[in-house]
Amino acid sequence: MKSNDFIYILGEKYFYNEDKIISLSNGVTIKYKDESDLEKKLKIYFKELVTERVRYFESIMKTEHYNVRVQKMRSRYGSNSKRTHTLNFSTVLVHYCLEIIDSVVVHELAHYYEFNHSNKFYNVVYKYCPDYNYLHKCLRKGVFYGKTNNK
Repeated sequence: MKSNDFIYILGEKYFYNEDKIISLSNGVTIKYKDESDLEKKLKIYFKELVTERVRYFESIMKTEHYNVRVQKMRSRYGSNSKRTHTLNFSTVLVHYCLEIIDSVVVHELAHYYEFNHSNKFYNVVYKYCPDYNYLHKCLRKGVFYGKTNNK
């Protein structure tokens, strides 16, 4: 995730520098004052990114439109609130590659069809994320780069 020298963002390793600027490979530049400021800016960036991914998968999975929130979560990477029709995602996901983030998005949206973890639920997950088992294993083991950037 992060150390004194570097941080993973979207599965790629970025080294801290004196300028306090991180230029992501997708062209986004994050300027920060200190670690706390970087966390705030990463949260804003991640909310925009994960909302975009939710909208994409809502359209192909043909689900309803969900509210999207990001927050620090201790024991989960995501949750789906039936009552508030809100998907919550852990801010820690910003460190993982996009395919792992997408696997969590698909998992949470699959609860639109099945609000449990039955075989029917996982059939929906595998339909939209065939590599789900592998990606979920990477997530649990803290492997930030999945299959795309084997480092």
